[in-house]
Amino acid sequence: GHGRSATFAAALLTARGLARDAAEAEALLRRARPLVHLHREQRELVDRFAASRAPGLAPVTSSGA
Repeated sequence: GHGRSATFAAALLTARGLARDAAEAEALLRRARPLVHLHREQRELVDRFAASRAPGLAPVTSSGA
């Protein structure tokens, strides 16, 4: 996956507090997978998701259960 799965991964990076927005998440993903490419609509979706999280909200982490 270069697009849809990368979109999910980018959203996960923002949810976990590892990236602030789609551009930062995409850059991190490209370090591991240089062919990753988010289309404009996918970047906008990740940016909307990241913006929907309240400022100061703790990053999402696994419960370990």
